[in-house]
Amino acid sequence: MEEVFKNEGIATQRELAQSLNISLGLVNAFIKRIVRKGYFKVATIPGRRMRYLLTPKGVAKKSRLTAEYLQYSLSYYGEIRKRLMLYAEELRKEDVQKVVLVGTGEFAELFTLALQQAKIEIAQFFSEDDNNTRWFLGYPVEPLSALKKFDKKSFDKICLIGIEDVTLVQSRLGEIGDLRDRIVVCPEF
Repeated sequence: MEEVFKNEGIATQRELAQSLNISLGLVNAFIKRIVRKGYFKVATIPGRRMRYLLTPKGVAKKSRLTAEYLQYSLSYYGEIRKRLMLYAEELRKEDVQKVVLVGTGEFAELFTLALQQAKIEIAQFFSEDDNNTRWFLGYPVEPLSALKKFDKKSFDKICLIGIEDVTLVQSRLGEIGDLRDRIVVCPEF
């Protein structure tokens, strides 16, 4: 429903299939079902194309689904935040005072807040790729290769958070020096 609405009701089933990354037959079945339920009306427009018009019943359904999704997202966010807070507290109990973070996504953002609340200092952010330096939450972000030059005594742990290929990053960190015992992988969600 969202994809059709986003395209102002004008899209071929083939375009919808490509956009949603599903089969053409599945799109056809979904459209027939949505029309049968009264959420859309179908109008033919020139060029063998169809226009799908959202009905009042469809607007109500879309609104309800959106509200449910927002509620779920807020609940999910709260659960992740709580788990990261507990994890930061565990690190604090282990007398971790300063960390470097590898990762700069949404989970890293939430974990940064958890670390700040646990009064654990962030020495540096590193990116899992070797792109140019950039900024994240007011901190400079260095490429992982820059960790070679970083003072190894200036932090207690290396926290990997939201990393796509943890094994690869751990391997690259292993090449940098004797850091394996200081690497922790933050909880996955």
